[in-house]
Amino acid sequence: MNERQLFHKAVREMRLELGAVPAGAFEPPRSCVMLTSIENRSSGLKGGVAMQVGKRCAAELIVKGTHRLSTPEEIEAYDADQVDRRRAARDADNLAARRIVVTQTERKNGQ
Repeated sequence: MNERQLFHKAVREMRLELGAVPAGAFEPPRSCVMLTSIENRSSGLKGGVAMQVGKRCAAELIVKGTHRLSTPEEIEAYDADQVDRRRAARDADNLAARRIVVTQTERKNGQ
């Protein structure tokens, strides 16, 4: 097998591993996976950034070595950050909806 074929084989295997449900578990497999980036100064990749991605993309990133599965603590911090971001966006929308615009009209003939 050439290098490309080995890469895609590793991605397929990782995808199966990510989709596997532990024996005895009744929850369906999730469609998304939480990953955290691994710092790589030569490529400029910042480490410690959590993200939610599909299983195919997650498998590729893990096999490439640029990301790893997130820890429960990283997932909790990510979820809390998302709640804060949604709240801030909702508050901004509510503020914009209450904004009143006052305009001045011109009077004709000195009235």
